[in-house]
Amino acid sequence: MMPLLPRFFRFLKRSFADPGTFFLILYAAAFYLPANAQVDSAMVKSHAEIEKQGQEQQLASWQNQTKLIVGTMPTFFEKDSAKGSQYLTLNWMRGVVELEDHRVMPKRNEYLFFNFDKINNKLYLINQAGTVWSYPIDSVRGFTLGDGDRIYSFEKIEVISDRFFLSPVIKSQKGYSLYKRLITKMVAANYRSEGYYTTGEKHDEFVDYYEYYLVFPDRSTYKKFYLKESAIRKIFKEVSVQPDDYVKNPVTEESLVSMIESINEKIFRKVK
Repeated sequence: MMPLLPRFFRFLKRSFADPGTFFLILYAAAFYLPANAQVDSAMVKSHAEIEKQGQEQQLASWQNQTKLIVGTMPTFFEKDSAKGSQYLTLNWMRGVVELEDHRVMPKRNEYLFFNFDKINNKLYLINQAGTVWSYPIDSVRGFTLGDGDRIYSFEKIEVISDRFFLSPVIKSQKGYSLYKRLITKMVAANYRSEGYYTTGEKHDEFVDYYEYYLVFPDRSTYKKFYLKESAIRKIFKEVSVQPDDYVKNPVTEESLVSMIESINEKIFRKVK
């Protein structure tokens, strides 16, 4: 087969000899080349638009993905069961409740059980039909609940606050009285695995701690404190009892009670 280019050049040479054929070739070339260029341009433009749409869709999908903070990696783990509870106990309890309007529950022959939400300060009740309802703190004056051998008592002390309940530790009409406030906080699971070591806990935990309130004999003065030696020494520095005889680290509620009872005994002797 002869090469195409030499045959094409010989065809052009013969075309120059025939003016009609030559002008026909020029006309065809003038029509075909712009049309072909327009088709190529449209194809390039269409391809660019398709590519642009693809990029925009990819960017949109990235925006919907979870954002990662620079320097951190996501940690996935299965939580263990929570420790502790936001409720006073895990059981419904027998009890007696006094509302702010001085109504007392349960009534005679009424079937009611109770529990207390320590975080939200709500008293929950359930009746024999299984209906559950609650009273907020501003509706309840005080209550006593029993769980086996354990008795829980809560009341409001007007001189301190009517926004939370206090449990009596020592109640005295003429001497010092001691109350404590139960506070519960939820500590969320914070487990992390870095491959070669782990930190934190896999479980949520409800942690209880106490604030203590000492009400003075005048019944209008009180001090809030925690079970720390420095705090107790500061409160009792003007009282005629040597804290060294009672307060030793770690400070316990029992040692604090012994000290206050000793102070009250001295007060009673003076009154007599």
